[in-house]
Amino acid sequence: MRLVYLSADPGIPYFGAKGASVHVREMVSAFSRNADAVNVLTYRLEKGRPPGPGVVIAGGEPDGGEVVRIHEIGRQVEKRSVGSSEGKTERREISLLAVNDEAASTLGRLHRSGFVEAIYERYSLWSVAGAMFAEQYSIPYVVEVNAPLVQEQKQHRSLALESTARFIERNVFRAASKLVVVSSELRDYVCELGVDSGRIEVLPNGFGEGFRSSGGMDGTGETPCRKNGEFWIGFVGSLKPWHGVGDLLKAFQQLHRKNPTYRLLIVGGGPLLKPIRKKLRDSMPGDSFCLTGPVEHGRVPEYLSLLDVAVAPYPASDGFYFSPMKVIEYAAMGKAIIASSIGQISELFKHRESAWLTEPGNVDEIVSGVEKLRDSPELRSDLGQRARRVVAGRSWESVAGRVLGLIREIASDTSVRSTSFISEGGA
Repeated sequence: MRLVYLSADPGIPYFGAKGASVHVREMVSAFSRNADAVNVLTYRLEKGRPPGPGVVIAGGEPDGGEVVRIHEIGRQVEKRSVGSSEGKTERREISLLAVNDEAASTLGRLHRSGFVEAIYERYSLWSVAGAMFAEQYSIPYVVEVNAPLVQEQKQHRSLALESTARFIERNVFRAASKLVVVSSELRDYVCELGVDSGRIEVLPNGFGEGFRSSGGMDGTGETPCRKNGEFWIGFVGSLKPWHGVGDLLKAFQQLHRKNPTYRLLIVGGGPLLKPIRKKLRDSMPGDSFCLTGPVEHGRVPEYLSLLDVAVAPYPASDGFYFSPMKVIEYAAMGKAIIASSIGQISELFKHRESAWLTEPGNVDEIVSGVEKLRDSPELRSDLGQRARRVVAGRSWESVAGRVLGLIREIASDTSVRSTSFISEGGA
């Protein structure tokens, strides 16, 4: 299988540190171990990051071999999108539509060289080249949906060409041979846009091989990073309001007032890093917390191994459609998890069986959960081991293997090929 992975979202640099970038790289890496060749079309790379072993930044025609070749398709478009602030959003969106020209051109070069047998695309707002190319050449086309992007863009940023964005979304979904969604909430969302549920596969996020280790700490050991008798709780991920880290801070302050041997570890960067650091410095002893800032994803297991309890304190939310990668990674490490009972978390994990689930936004329940797990090392260990069993079959390797299986099914059954991008959609 010679596969093209298409990710035209300007907010997801291939070598970036954010979760979406990690997701893309993990899938590409898993694909590369199970496909004959993988060519990645990405809007942009990330400055200063080396490609790593087995990865080539494409500067010409592919020459074969088991290597991932990465083609940057947004750089020239980005340069053309500057201008005055008036009408900036609309010009930006038009420039992103223009990325389809570069994507189509690159797909054409790869196809002429025999490197396009199927397309797997991470859905992005303005991308249509993959759908139209797959239709033109009658090749399998699978679309991965991670969020209702039109809704997100309209709610959290700005959206000038909304009707165009909705037209693209609806028609890309209908044109796909199959859609892979990361949660049941997204399956329902896609169905509401007219896609038959039989063409949708729910595949939650996975974890990398580095998270298979035992995690190690049981609250009694001593390492250069922690002392005997300390009890570490922590969070891994981007520091944004919808991750609920503010509730974790409140819980930690309560816990530390009761017992000064509690410690807090927060691994990750984001817009809330500076205010969180200031708040902790102003209110807590300096040796009671550690904020790492952004770290390479490959080092996350090292930090997780220090934790007695890993926390995912999501606030209440309508339409929680996420597949929280951090929770899957916590579980793969065998960590005792305290997490909000919301969305996919409550589907995968059962309270007091494989995780300690709390009401979203309820700080007191986080506090009582931590205290219970500190007082009961046996329960803490049992929850961690059961959580690991819950996610045992959810590695990125298994996710990619399932996707390749879908593609092979499509290739052998023309009845599930893509429908017409234009004729099925309407304006």
